[in-house]
Amino acid sequence: MANCFCLKWRPDIVKALDFRHCNLLFVPEEVFEFGETLEELFLDSNDIRDLPRPLFHCQNLKKLGASDNELFYIPPAIASLINLKELDISKNGIVELPDAIKGCRELDLMEVSVNPLGRLPDGFTQLINLTQLYLNDTLLDYLPANFGRLVKLTVLELRENHLKSLPKSVAKLTSLERLDLGQNCFEEVPDVLGSLSSLQEFWIDANKVNKIAKSIGSLRKLFYFDASRNRIEELPSTIAGWDGIKDIHLSKNFIQKLPVGIGELSTLSTLRVDNNQLSSLPYSIGGLVSLEELILNANDLEDIPPSVGLLRKLRHLNVDDNMLITLPAELGSCNKISLLSLRGNYLEWLPDEIGRISSLVVANFSNNRLKYLPYNFTKLKNLQALWLSENQSKPLIQLQSEIREESGKRVLTCFLLPQLPPDDMEFDDDGSDSESFHMSVWSQQRRQKMVIAFDVSESEPETVLESKSRKQAYPKETYRPKFRGGPNSQLSNGHVPSGVQREDESPHLRQRDRVRGRRELAEEAGSIAGSVRSSRPRSPASSTISDTHSLFKADKEKHAKDKARIRKGSSSPSKAEKGSLQVQWNYQCLIRRRARRDGAIEL
Repeated sequence: MANCFCLKWRPDIVKALDFRHCNLLFVPEEVFEFGETLEELFLDSNDIRDLPRPLFHCQNLKKLGASDNELFYIPPAIASLINLKELDISKNGIVELPDAIKGCRELDLMEVSVNPLGRLPDGFTQLINLTQLYLNDTLLDYLPANFGRLVKLTVLELRENHLKSLPKSVAKLTSLERLDLGQNCFEEVPDVLGSLSSLQEFWIDANKVNKIAKSIGSLRKLFYFDASRNRIEELPSTIAGWDGIKDIHLSKNFIQKLPVGIGELSTLSTLRVDNNQLSSLPYSIGGLVSLEELILNANDLEDIPPSVGLLRKLRHLNVDDNMLITLPAELGSCNKISLLSLRGNYLEWLPDEIGRISSLVVANFSNNRLKYLPYNFTKLKNLQALWLSENQSKPLIQLQSEIREESGKRVLTCFLLPQLPPDDMEFDDDGSDSESFHMSVWSQQRRQKMVIAFDVSESEPETVLESKSRKQAYPKETYRPKFRGGPNSQLSNGHVPSGVQREDESPHLRQRDRVRGRRELAEEAGSIAGSVRSSRPRSPASSTISDTHSLFKADKEKHAKDKARIRKGSSSPSKAEKGSLQVQWNYQCLIRRRARRDGAIEL
């Protein structure tokens, strides 16, 4: 007899489910079917509003992702997930974490960023196995006093909150390697950070820091430091103790000088000190033998120390918008520079040694005062862009060689050289700026632009025509020509002070230039208007103002009769009558227009 094998049906063992970006409103039922074996569940980027209770029966769950949903609270039942190691509930609307979160003692990573929490529950500090904690943009005003209990933390991000200080217990976080306090309200770097002996990356940018504690120099393992966009005026000399530092970012502060000890940072590769108030660089900067990127734009530097020639690994040098007048010849020793930007300075010439930087790819010398370029720029075989003007259409332009007459040296030039200083740098050496913009001069020029010229009749006396072109002795002495505007027109004052007599002026003209009374002005205006009327022939079809009034009255009566005829129900006028009325109306309009024109002249 053949053996009979009875096969018992077993469900598939499912350990991971991924429902990301599925437009879900609820947690799928499939999740609960594999609750006994499920270890990883990803529900990110959906529209889920709550987490159902059966979800927390999946006690073997180790990873739960529910970021970017519509969650507003986390049920206290989350404490039943005793094996949970990673929890991501970021980008929701969660206003409070339950105190029962302390039951997830195996949590290793917790991402709660971008939630309006406001505070952390008291039981939060019992998650002693946390190594990575992300609390960015959670509206936190403070951290719990016993926050230092999380001694296993290696990553702590608290960016974009309202923190002003850190609890003293933070000094116990000796395993912390990365700390981000950017975009908070700190006014100084907390002293407790000096105890974080394992700290490697530290952000405190976009705060209100005006002082850096000297204890920060004890961070021997620090290799990244960012304190940009603060109010720092001075760096402590203790930063010379950063033996392994790689990057220092101090952009947009008020730093006036760098400490001499900065030259001892032999491992530093990037130094950004742009948008500060540096007037000089320490000579010790030549000790930064590993420096590859040096950003110094938007400062007040007048020169660069010759020791910069010792930076043999330098690849990017930016000194835009400073006050440089000359460059050190030692800069030519930096053979690895590929980008050299010196835009917006006062350079009139460049040292010949710049042509020895064989690896130079991009050079920006626009907005300077260069008269020529060194001839050995022809040896820059790798050069792909040479900017001499902000309006330059091509990265490379054709250069011509010529010999300078004063020195006999061969140089390179083009149509963009010599460079012209911008308008805001051009000042008059003979007078101040206020003298070049005197109010009386400006007013006189404005009046001259607003003068209205009128046609003058041929019968006007020749002496009057001469007086128009005569140069006046005083700015306010302008001749009043005869015009058609009448007494309402604006007349200038041609008064001549007593005791002053012009040799080229006749008594007749002096009589005309004196100040006239209202009566004389009215008589003169009347005579001008009379001469205009007599000199201009009137049209045979012109009519007086009284004729215009009578025509208007007749037209009004005709309109009233037409209305009465319509009310009585009379028939509409014929085409002949309409044509006759149209002709009469056009004729009346013509008369009125001519009457208005002649009437304006008579007035």
